[in-house]
Amino acid sequence: MSRQLALWEAEERKLQPVFDDVASHRLASASSALTRYLKKHPKSQPALIIKMYITHKMKGEEGEEEVIKIFREVMVLGGKGKEMTGRGVWWVTLTLRQMGKCKLDFLVLLSAVTDVLVEVALAQKIYQDLYTLHPQAHQLLEQVFLHASAANDVPTMVEASRKMFNTTKEARWARTAGWAEWYAKAPQPSRSVGDGAFPDEAADKNSLKVAGLLVGMAGQECETSEQFWLRSQILLSSGPASYPTILKLSREQAADGSLARVWHRMEVVKEVLKRSGSERQNEWEEERQWAAWYLEEEDTAARNYAFYQYLLHATALATDPEAVDKTVNLLENLEKEIGSKERAPALALLSIDSVLQELAQKGEAISNDAWSTRAASYWAQWCLKGSIISEVEGFTASNSARKEEVYALVQQSAKKEARNEKEFKEKVHAETLLLRARPASWVPQEDDVEKWWALYKAGLDYGRNLPPTDVQPADEAGLISVNLLLTIWSFSSSDEKPLWKAISRLEEIVEKSPVCMHARYLLIRLYRLVGAPLKSLPHLTKLSLSEIQLDNLLHVFTERGGAGEAVLSKSDKEWKEGGLVEKATGMYKRTAVEFPEYVKDALSNESYSKIPSIKYLHSALASSLSHRALLVERASHYLLSTPSEGALPKELVKGLKKAAQGLEKGEKSEDLRNWELVYEIGGSLPLVRDITELSPSGRVSDAWLNVLSQFWLNVAEFQAGGKVQDITISQGEALEGAEQALVEVGGKVLSVVDAALKGEEKEGGLAGVFDNLATSFTAPKQPHSVNLTLTSLLTLLRVVDLAFSRLAEAAKPQKGKKKSAYLGELVDTLRKARDQVKKRGLEIVAEIETRQPEVEVREGDKALVEGIEKARKEVLVNFRGLFK
Repeated sequence: MSRQLALWEAEERKLQPVFDDVASHRLASASSALTRYLKKHPKSQPALIIKMYITHKMKGEEGEEEVIKIFREVMVLGGKGKEMTGRGVWWVTLTLRQMGKCKLDFLVLLSAVTDVLVEVALAQKIYQDLYTLHPQAHQLLEQVFLHASAANDVPTMVEASRKMFNTTKEARWARTAGWAEWYAKAPQPSRSVGDGAFPDEAADKNSLKVAGLLVGMAGQECETSEQFWLRSQILLSSGPASYPTILKLSREQAADGSLARVWHRMEVVKEVLKRSGSERQNEWEEERQWAAWYLEEEDTAARNYAFYQYLLHATALATDPEAVDKTVNLLENLEKEIGSKERAPALALLSIDSVLQELAQKGEAISNDAWSTRAASYWAQWCLKGSIISEVEGFTASNSARKEEVYALVQQSAKKEARNEKEFKEKVHAETLLLRARPASWVPQEDDVEKWWALYKAGLDYGRNLPPTDVQPADEAGLISVNLLLTIWSFSSSDEKPLWKAISRLEEIVEKSPVCMHARYLLIRLYRLVGAPLKSLPHLTKLSLSEIQLDNLLHVFTERGGAGEAVLSKSDKEWKEGGLVEKATGMYKRTAVEFPEYVKDALSNESYSKIPSIKYLHSALASSLSHRALLVERASHYLLSTPSEGALPKELVKGLKKAAQGLEKGEKSEDLRNWELVYEIGGSLPLVRDITELSPSGRVSDAWLNVLSQFWLNVAEFQAGGKVQDITISQGEALEGAEQALVEVGGKVLSVVDAALKGEEKEGGLAGVFDNLATSFTAPKQPHSVNLTLTSLLTLLRVVDLAFSRLAEAAKPQKGKKKSAYLGELVDTLRKARDQVKKRGLEIVAEIETRQPEVEVREGDKALVEGIEKARKEVLVNFRGLFK
């Protein structure tokens, strides 16, 4: 150890109280003590290192430049050898990782000696420099590998893992080096399960020989499911020549064992035989035999339907003429053994003919009479299960005669009067099956709605004694009644009675069943649809969305004008500090930093199969449609709720730029939105998700995002004195009329004024730009579109104010300079434009205020309707106040 390192370690002991404060999150106390220490010891590397961390924690993104400045000082103090104590290295890399600077997207000064600017992964670079100084310390080399993996620095990753294996000769590093070679040379699976779970073949099959050799040097036995996964994936990438080896490996080393190992075995063998086509058709008989053996021998497998599905798949494709009979016999034996408690064998027997028909166009395995008896028995025994609907539809899909027979049985259950909870559930499932079988052209009538509502009311008796935290058994019937009301409304949207009734009934459902999330989620959607977003807030709060749900579920509250609605209804607490929007923003930032760390954890634990999904989620959240739409809404909220001179936050502008650049390059947004909380009847009936679409122009799309993100980037560039770009609007953006008018008029204002401030004159200037406000901004019939129009007008007014204030300042007479006539004209034009925009906004409000509710409501719904009308009027009143 050098003398300097010894001195720094001594200083670290002196600074222990500061480290203790930081560990206990007493950052203010730590910062005060550190400031005093640095006054006496300004060149203390340990003190500067902990200052880096404290500054990052206390100032966040606003303190980024300061942190990097401190980091430069730390590196300079380390000298040419970039010396740092072990504790110092840990704190520096921790800070850089938390900042998301494992891979910087800007240039940073690394060395005061060379004054060279280079783009690097800072945390990784620190370990690389230390390893160069101490090449015998393989712990440092391991960190180089892990950080390179996190930063996706493939060449360094390959080199470091190979060096680790050569140094340690450990089997673990042979496998890891093999993984790195495979990762570098072959296309990777896009995720760990489902579509994309297997790699495409490598362009150069020979390039994977080194990967295979390295993994082979770890030994021929696959001691864990992860080792089996890795070897099978490398072989699969190597192409058809390796298929026999994969089959041998699967049958010798994954015939039994953990669920993960056997699952990987089934999936990889299925993929190999799928890619092989008819060439290896005879292999399916061996797979059938294995699946049959496994179901007989392994008790847990006999209770897992995935294994039955594999057996049926193998049977359908097997070449043995007796394969079907053998499988039927096995399933019948299993049904006798466990059929009283497990439905899997019986379900497989009912499904075998459908699978045979789908995969191999083979004949029936079970006679119609025997099948009918089984179907009746299955319905009687398992009709209370929530999955019964999809199961019945599955095993009757390929045979219309059998389907009729089963549905006749179902109809009998539907006609029965329910006398207890069991019969009630049977009746609901039977009625649901019959409803889902209706053709797409079917239009529900009031009687259908009331039949389901009566069923809901009757079902409440069976949940009377349940605690409030339990879901009512009647909820499903109530939600179906609501769905039918919305379907009726969709055929005649001018009549709002079904829509109001749907809201009323949803409120009744959540009153009786507070934890019915389906009802609350739909209420948020419907309250926004009827122009009363304020009414949705209590339900949003009750959803209690966790951080992991924000990307999937928050869109129902935010997208398509959620920010404007919050401002207009003076209910934007969820958009402010501590609200859900801030939490979602923090989640996107945190996952961008943490997911690379998860890659390191996976490699440290040799969990290779997790890496594709980690990388997929990392990429998907970065390009998430919900994320990009939220950036647009956040920009809107900031401009509408902040004085016009306040520039959009840097991190928001950075996000908009990244989104716009990706969309410009054709990078598709990943739609991760989850609609499962919008209850759907299914079958051929219209989707509630489509019926309740907020905008008549269509859904949020990449084209819509591209236009709106470019517009808000122009606002940011104008505020910062940058370059305003022209925006081209074509077909397919799904912009509403008011949105398009905002982009066109607002964009023109920014472009012309930006040019004028830089001494240029755009042809035509602002002549005629505000002449058609009456046709561009109209008073829509649909309440949500009204709010979107008012939001667009208010945004346009803010843009005009922003341009006017900048222009008026520039147009002031300056000593010794002649006043610009052109600037003066633009100032006058914008002054008049402000009045024109205000006038148009107030005209729209006046027109909407003259409209009367065209809804006759029951006395019990009067308070609800009055509440919605009050919420709508408050929006108009608040708009008037904002337009003064």
